[in-house]
Amino acid sequence: MSKRRWLSTVLIFALLLSCFPLGISSAKAATPQQLRQIFDTMDKRTNGGNWYKNNNNESNILSWNQSYVMASYVTMYEATGDTYYLDRFIDHADSVLKTRDSVRGVKDYRGLSTPSWRTGGPNYDLNGQILNGQYYIMGVNTGMISYSFAEFAAIVYNTPALAKYKNKAEIYLQAAKDAVAVHDYEWVDNGSTGYYVFKKGAPYWTDGANLPHNQYLALARTQLAIYQATGDKFYYDRVEKMARLFKNNLTIDQKTGAYIWHYQWGKGLNGWTSSDNLSVNKPSYGGYKRYEDVSHGAIDVDFAYKAYKAGIVFTEEDMIRFGKTVENYLILPNGKVAQFVNGGVEAKYQIMIAHWLRISDYAPSAYPLAEKLITSLTGAGGSGMLAIAMTNLAANGGGGVIIKPQDPVENPPEQPELPVESGEIIINGGFEKNQTGWSGSLVTIKTESNGNKYLTNGYNWQAYQDLNLSAGEYKLTAKTKKLTATTQA
Repeated sequence: MSKRRWLSTVLIFALLLSCFPLGISSAKAATPQQLRQIFDTMDKRTNGGNWYKNNNNESNILSWNQSYVMASYVTMYEATGDTYYLDRFIDHADSVLKTRDSVRGVKDYRGLSTPSWRTGGPNYDLNGQILNGQYYIMGVNTGMISYSFAEFAAIVYNTPALAKYKNKAEIYLQAAKDAVAVHDYEWVDNGSTGYYVFKKGAPYWTDGANLPHNQYLALARTQLAIYQATGDKFYYDRVEKMARLFKNNLTIDQKTGAYIWHYQWGKGLNGWTSSDNLSVNKPSYGGYKRYEDVSHGAIDVDFAYKAYKAGIVFTEEDMIRFGKTVENYLILPNGKVAQFVNGGVEAKYQIMIAHWLRISDYAPSAYPLAEKLITSLTGAGGSGMLAIAMTNLAANGGGGVIIKPQDPVENPPEQPELPVESGEIIINGGFEKNQTGWSGSLVTIKTESNGNKYLTNGYNWQAYQDLNLSAGEYKLTAKTKKLTATTQA
């Protein structure tokens, strides 16, 4: 069986698993204990609980399956307060970090090996989106995978009882920062708003165009969590700009007061002509006119809810309007879930309504329907696992761990600040603690057979520490080795 055919089979099988019956009667409301048992049972049914943690993302299996599994562990911690789920997350997160391009030593279409996860290549068609068998790092994939790393860190840094997890939180926070920074070359700042694009000339079918709402908001969600962990104004500003852009594209339905919005916006919605000189691969395009769907819309609304709780752009009035979207359009008169936020046809994967449960206080019909669907499962793919976790969260009170908003600062303190060896200014100069203390988006720490750790990088050296030095005399000691460099080293 070819890899392409195998990929299609795996994805179809994973989605179908979300729809099979479990055997708990839904005639009676499930208890929190029963809902938790459903999650724990399902968690062990795919690869013995390992899921896809050791896969790369060339087939999108990390971004659209494994990412949901990791998010489900963080959500189950929010629902139960049991650190067992944080430990489950760590087991998966450590493996996923090992699949980054910079660790594997593989490159994208630019010839760069970055701390992110490439997609595409000659073995995977991916519906023709990535062209000519090349490798591209999609912003939405980075957002989906990195989100749980940043969310873990935000929760740990804001929960004193979780101090034992701070070392892991530091590693995951840096990984999220590094992954997001890979897309800085695709960021567009319009003053009061900002967004990401598919860089013109990239091997993507609509290169040059703006990312759809769910795709730039996946990156926004990660950066919101980074801000909540650090207070760094850089991330606050970007989150605020993307939140404002999304809100500007929401339409109030005059009949119901609900929010309605399209999957795309801007050029992606309205299209372009060859005279716009926007795209190499798609010189002209009529635009994508469909409304947002229930699956991708859940990413949009999850971000909006978290931004609201952080006091960024969105208000409770907005949550009420999203709730009306669920009550008036997503849940159809026959009790089924609609495919689009303006109603219409039934969704193929009904279980996705559970991904909207952070706003369950504003959409009272959502939880009973989600519970009914959850208690009818016999198996679950990654998205199904998050659906079960979100149902657990709603059953235990709703919105999850609410991280207290903080004022953004220009130069946030290190998280956490580490002790410095006597006479040594640079923190962790020998990399014994991996990347602890070091900043930079293209950094990989490797270990020799004798246990010695060293820093390696593909192209530009971007490992640094900000040292506040006063006038004086300093000595810098460093050891280098050529390794496989073919030019200068």
